[in-house]
Amino acid sequence: MVRGPTFAEDEALGFDLGKIETRKYADEGKYFPILHPVTGEPVLDDNKKPVEILISGADASRIKNAVEERQRTRRAAVEAAANKPADQRPDYNGWQTREKDMIDDLVLLTEGWTDNLELDGKPLLFSKENAAILYQRFPEIAEQMTRNATNRINFMPASPKK
Repeated sequence: MVRGPTFAEDEALGFDLGKIETRKYADEGKYFPILHPVTGEPVLDDNKKPVEILISGADASRIKNAVEERQRTRRAAVEAAANKPADQRPDYNGWQTREKDMIDDLVLLTEGWTDNLELDGKPLLFSKENAAILYQRFPEIAEQMTRNATNRINFMPASPKK
């Protein structure tokens, strides 16, 4: 059983690790600009406003729970098929499965986007279904957002202004 921390009675004189805690900020999410795949510059709309996606961090509790559930389901399927011929057993190691997992995880971490995102000349409203379409069609955007979600520095608490 994990117990809570024990604190000294005296006033703390050391460094407060709470100042660099990222887990709680990972759940809140943060807007990240879509970067042009050639220039690396943020993609801007006609009004020079960046097109951004709201992403939670990879330490968000909902992604950890979803991955754990997916692994539990797959383990059960593998165990259930243990006595079947090899060609009838589930294979979760193919690139299509790994890509689908990555997109599913990213969709779960995607909380929204700015209202200036368009696809094929039409506004693309945020929904989990549209997020899946976006990431399937544009793997470069999926890769950018995955990098953002998995970089804990992106979810550091803001430094107080002096």
